[in-house]
Amino acid sequence: YLVTNAQAVLQLLKPYQVVAVLQGHTHIRETVLHHDTQFITSGAVSGNWWKGPREGHPEGFGHFRVRGGKLSWTYVT
Repeated sequence: YLVTNAQAVLQLLKPYQVVAVLQGHTHIRETVLHHDTQFITSGAVSGNWWKGPREGHPEGFGHFRVRGGKLSWTYVT
């Protein structure tokens, strides 16, 4: 999937110290780092609409922790 207004969104975020952008809908796990901001897609508990893994990504959810302004996360299946 492609965000057609990605440049406009990045411009809106630029003045702020955005640590992470959490996104979904694709049911896969993905992390993209862009200028110190993590763009995280953390999968889905429904996987491939309850039929098992989607493109090799098992069903699950993201577990996020923020400490001292730093974000870390793991995927829980």
